[in-house]
Amino acid sequence: MKKGLSIAQRLWLPTIVLGVMVVVMMTASSIRTIRSQEATNAAQASQQQKVRDASQWAGLTEANAARVLATVATADDALVAALKPDIEATTARISELQKAIEAAADTADEKALLARVADARKTYIGLRNEARKLRTDGNADGARTLVNDKVKPAVAAYGQLQREYVAAQEARATALREAVGAERMRTVWGVSAVMVLIVAALATSNFFLVRSIRRPLAELTHAAGRIGHGDLTVELDLTRHDELGQVTRSLAEMRDALRVIVRQVRESTDSIQTASSEVAVGNQDLSQRTEQTASNLQQASSNIQQITQTVRQSADAAAQANQLASSASNVAQRGGEVVAQVVSTMDEINTSSKKIADIIGVIDGIAFQTNILALNAAVEAARAGEQGRGFAVVAGEVRSLAQRSAEAAREIKALIGTSVDRVEAGSR
Repeated sequence: MKKGLSIAQRLWLPTIVLGVMVVVMMTASSIRTIRSQEATNAAQASQQQKVRDASQWAGLTEANAARVLATVATADDALVAALKPDIEATTARISELQKAIEAAADTADEKALLARVADARKTYIGLRNEARKLRTDGNADGARTLVNDKVKPAVAAYGQLQREYVAAQEARATALREAVGAERMRTVWGVSAVMVLIVAALATSNFFLVRSIRRPLAELTHAAGRIGHGDLTVELDLTRHDELGQVTRSLAEMRDALRVIVRQVRESTDSIQTASSEVAVGNQDLSQRTEQTASNLQQASSNIQQITQTVRQSADAAAQANQLASSASNVAQRGGEVVAQVVSTMDEINTSSKKIADIIGVIDGIAFQTNILALNAAVEAARAGEQGRGFAVVAGEVRSLAQRSAEAAREIKALIGTSVDRVEAGSR
């Protein structure tokens, strides 16, 4: 295969070619099989029809011969008259079948055998008609003698030839089935042989394809190994144009890049050596300055220790202040809770005072109504004169009691109002 083809193309090309061959072969085989099957089906159908017609022909002939022999041998005219329509209808059907069979005959042996069957039938029909005539003429003994001596042997010969024809057609049908089976096996073997050839061709193609890929791949692997070990003088084949060629060109570019890097590293090494000398001189100077700095750091460390002691003392004082603040916070929190309870209690007192004021208002109203009733009673007693004097005295006492109750209710109401105002002021 050409180097210009890619590996994918080289892998697919044999498969596609062989695939096309398989499709063409399978298509041709399918067409041939279909046509052969159609012809075979037609031949088998025709042959099966021949076998069915021949079997029916032989069966009708045997049945009709039995009816004819019965009509000749019997003296019962009613039986003869009853069998006559069946005999005539069967004879007509036998003639139709014989014509169809003779028309379908397609071999010389078949036509010769049918000619012999036709001659035997003619002989049988002639003897049958002769026996009927003897019986019709009243010669029953002659008719029976003719039946026994000639008609029955003619019927036997006629039936034997028909059975031979049926056997020949059945044998031909069997041979046709065997031929169909043999043809199918030939087709199967032919397709199998072609498939074996295709597989062999595919295996051969794959062998050469693998060989054409493995050799340059081994060379490429060897070159990559040399480059990996530091040999940058390796030469690479850049004439390929497939995927291996692309990898080879990439490897060549890597080799060239490594050459440039190695050259740059060598140049950098020289520069590093010069710079190292300068760094050594600088390090010596740095060492001296470091010693001076260490001395200064020692003094600073002493000062830092003093500062640390002072900070520790400040931290202890801050911790004590924090503890005192926490205690004050707890006291304030408890005071807030007590104030909240006092406010709640004052709210309850305020509510109860308002309820008492409402009750006193009701009592004041009752006293006022009692006073009015007592006044009305006094007026009625005055009108009654001497008889109502006692009632007037009672009404006066009731009125006096109602006035004192109203006065007391007003005083209590004033006290409760003052208490409510003070409670409301305290709750605010």
